This record gives sequence, C-alpha cells and structure tokens, in this order.
Amino acid sequence: MIISYLSSAMELSELDHTGNGTSYRNFISFRQQSNPCIAELSQFLDNRYLPKDACRVYAMDCVPKSREEDQPRGFEEVQIDDLHLFLRPPLPAGQGRVLIVEDIHPSIIETLGIALDIDPAFFADYIMTKYDEIEKSPAPPSIALVPSHLVSQEDRLTIHFQKIVDLGSEGTFLDSPWTLQTRTNVPRSVRRLSPISGRQLGIVRGCYSILRKPFSQGWIGLILMDSTTPDVSCGSDPVRLSTLHNGPEDFRTPIPFSTFKSLRCRTPPTTPISSVSMFQDFLSEPLRTCKKDHPPVLDLAYYPMRIIVGEWMLYCQVMSRYLKHYEYSFKNIESVLQGGKDDITELQKWRHRALQSRVKIRSTKQFITHRLAKDETGIDHSLWDLVLKDLDHLSTEIGGYGESLERTIPVVTSVLQLLDSRRSIEEAVNWSTCAGTVAALSSGSHLEFQSDGNLVLYFSGGISFNSGFSDPSLPCSNPCNCLLVLQGDGNLVTVSRIDLKERKTYWRGRESTDI
Repeated sequence: MIISYLSSAMELSELDHTGNGTSYRNFISFRQQSNPCIAELSQFLDNRYLPKDACRVYAMDCVPKSREEDQPRGFEEVQIDDLHLFLRPPLPAGQGRVLIVEDIHPSIIETLGIALDIDPAFFADYIMTKYDEIEKSPAPPSIALVPSHLVSQEDRLTIHFQKIVDLGSEGTFLDSPWTLQTRTNVPRSVRRLSPISGRQLGIVRGCYSILRKPFSQGWIGLILMDSTTPDVSCGSDPVRLSTLHNGPEDFRTPIPFSTFKSLRCRTPPTTPISSVSMFQDFLSEPLRTCKKDHPPVLDLAYYPMRIIVGEWMLYCQVMSRYLKHYEYSFKNIESVLQGGKDDITELQKWRHRALQSRVKIRSTKQFITHRLAKDETGIDHSLWDLVLKDLDHLSTEIGGYGESLERTIPVVTSVLQLLDSRRSIEEAVNWSTCAGTVAALSSGSHLEFQSDGNLVLYFSGGISFNSGFSDPSLPCSNPCNCLLVLQGDGNLVTVSRIDLKERKTYWRGRESTDI
C-alpha cells in the first residue's frame, strides 16, 4: 500500500514538472486510489451541465473586537466569476472573511480547492449523503473513515442531520415513489413518510460543512450549505419543499416588550427566515464563542450547530407524533386494514432511522468534545457545554422513540395475523360442501347440493339458480363425495372428490419434479 502510494506520488510529481495533469480533478483521482470514499466526488465534477445560477455565494469580512469600528459588516452576494478575488490572501492582520456557498457547483469546488488547498474529503463528505449498498459503491467519508480521523481534523467539520419538510397535500403524492430527490446541484434524498391528517411530511438528509483556512495574518472561513428553496420531482410538475411550521424555533434570546415598542417595523415576516439571513444576523456581531483574532473551526460552527439542534428538536416531535399514530387498538380495525404491510415496512424504516440519527449526533458530539479537550484557549466552554447537553437530550429522545416504534412492529404483525385468521374462519363457517347442508348467504337465501351433484340456489323459497350439472359417476348414496370449485375463469362447478384427489396427486408430482 505504501509503495503504491509513493509510486503514485512520484508520478504526480513528474506531471507537475511537465505542467500536465495537475488540475484539482487529477488530484482527486490521485487521492481516490488510497481513499475510495471520495469516488463520487469525481462523478459530481463531471456534471458540467448543472446550472451555475442555482449556486449562490456570499462573503462578509470579520474584524477583531478591538477593531470592530473599522468597517461595516454585512454579507454581499459574490458573482461566481469574481469568486477568486475574494480568495486572495493576505488579509489585514487579524481580519477574517466568511464565505457561504449555497448549493455548490462543480466549478466552484475546483476554484475553492485550488485557492485554499482543500482536502477532497471535505467536499466528498458534503456531497455524499446518500449511501446504498457497500457491494455497489464505496461508503461516504462519514461512514468509511474511522471516528479518530474525523475528530482529528482541527480545521474542518461536516455535520449531517435530518430535516423535516412539508410536502403539501397527501393527494399530490398518491402514485409517487416513497423516495424522492431534490432538483438541486447537490441532490438530497427525500423520504416520504406515511400521510397523516391529510398532510404529506418528508425527511431530507441535510448537511453543513465548515472549514477554516488560516494564513500568516488573516483567515478565511468557508460554510457549505444546501439550497434554501429546493424542489422535488413529482410527476411532470415539481413540488416546492417548505419548512414545517416555519421551521425550528429561534434559539436567540427574544427581544423584550420594551424593545419591541421602539421598533419601526412590528410586522412579523410572512416567509421563513433563510439560513443566510440568520448567519448575517449572527456574524454581524463579533463571534461570541471566541476572543482570538484567529478563531477555531468550532467558532465558525457554533451558529450552524444551533440551527441543526433546532432541526433535530423538530425531528423528535415528528417521531413522537408517528409513535402515537402507530398505537393500534382493536377499536380502530379499519386503520389496520388500510395500512397493513406498508405500516410494518414504515416502522422498520423508523427503527433504522433512529439508529442512523443517533450515529450522526454521536459523531458531532465526539468532534466537539475532542476539540474542547485540545482547548484552543479562546473557546468559551460554557456555550459549548450547553450544546453538548442539547445533543445528549436529543440522542436520548430519539433512542426512546426508536425503541417504542420498534416494539410496535410485533403488535401490528399480531393484529394482521388475527384479522387473517378471523377472515378464514368466517369463510369456513359460511360454506359447506355436504349435500343437504344449508350455507347461509343472506336473509331468506341458501345454497344446497342435490344428491346427484347438482348445485341449487334457493331464494325466498324458490329456485333462483340451478347449475344444471349432474354427475352420474357420483354415488347417490354418498353425496358428500362432491365439492364446489371456483375455477380460474370464474366458472363455478362441482367435481368428484375422487377426481380431485387424483388431480392433486398429479400436481404434487409435477411440482416435485420442477423443484
């Protein structure tokens, strides 16, 4: 392995001298030999047809507390063609710049990767959130790399989470698959949940990736985030994803009434506040978790982390609602009949979801704990201690709901088995194959076999239907030797038990031969 790696490095070095094959794309191919988990990143870079205008870049300069009066702050949108101008060091001493990239484009990855010398695993961890089967493709970095490697990256952090979205009316998705995909540069998986109260909720795999690049004097922070207004494909018309109840609760300290009275505009916003707007509000003040001129990556991750905690809280509330939804009783048999096997499948999905959600939360907590233990002295531990308590609470809640949902699986299975057994008993009671025996169909009607094998339907005392079948081979003294058979073409006939026995013997013999 080491020899192969050194050999590849020498080949890359030779390419450097010739000026060929030294693009960031070639570097990814080189790294892919030793880290298969970044393979999908190469495929993503090939998608040049993706719309550039879907990618939005914002930049804002940050200055130390001692110099906060030097210049105004605020995010400005950056034209993609001008992005390289915002990546040129050096910055003034102690000054930093935060870049937010929404729904990143392949060309932006190459620009950022070259200018900031970024490890391809950083981009791959953000791009690859969907994982199918290990026999088909390598696992993404969040799964393939050992935890010790992930927490040791002091200048970068990727946070995976689950986001609840409202897809609208249940009727819009009647013939749609359970798994959908966003129509964005970086596609995200959208899993439809069982419709509830006429609404169609879904779960989106969300992700924030944060990186800090220090220079001799200043620093650049990079935040990758998903599209804030994604659509999903649903037949011929796309459906816009919207947040449930305007999204998670705002974690900031609310303004008091005395401040509210002095506001010029007291009308609440009619649309949810975007993540970019929230970051602009957060970062318009000096970064609150650190007092250093060179903030650590935890400082840049603080506000995204608080947003993600809010998303996890909403996720827990939805889990609680579905636990109540799946609490069956025999008083509500109709809901059991309507759901059936689909409910069992969905419950199994919730079990797997709970496990994966706790893994995501545990990975985030391990990184925070490790970086706090290393202690870049400027970090305010009290704020991060509160975040860690929130993560512990979320992990406990999700684990409890997951176990409760898992215990519901055998209950639903038992109810379905009881219903099947009852249906079989009712069918057996309502039919009889012996001559002279009456099978009750409805008030005043019954079926009756004649001694010659003929089947007659009596209704209100008169003959309503006569099969017209008489089998002289049937022993009249023993009419119970005849059976009523519904054929595949829908015809209802009577046959001899002896003939049927011979047929069964023949069928069994043929089946055993086929096996």
